[in-house]
Amino acid sequence: MEAARLVLERTQHTLLVGDQATAFALQMGLSPANLSTPESAGEHAAWLDANCQPNYRRDVSPDPEKFCGPYRAVGTEEAAAHARQSCKRASADIARDNHDTIAMFATDAAGRLFGATSTNGARAKM
Repeated sequence: MEAARLVLERTQHTLLVGDQATAFALQMGLSPANLSTPESAGEHAAWLDANCQPNYRRDVSPDPEKFCGPYRAVGTEEAAAHARQSCKRASADIARDNHDTIAMFATDAAGRLFGATSTNGARAKM
């Protein structure tokens, strides 16, 4: 949260990511920190043990349903066959309570507008 606040207050940007976000935070005097929790580390280990499932990749080789990678892009025919299979699998995985991004907006008594957005709820995103 502290880094996000510094981006808001000390830059003209709304978002910094990757190496530049890390460099910015360090330049602003923040200390490096591991944000993993025992729970998230356990979930990551279980994901690796399950051959990186789910991993949401498509049109890659080796088969992302069986292997963790590294991956490479595949040719057109192979990609089309995999896309058909992926659509079947994705359809089976999506239910009323486990998909889509939502946005919420509200105003306070002073008329200020506030908003929030959630991710689609898919676990193990890249």
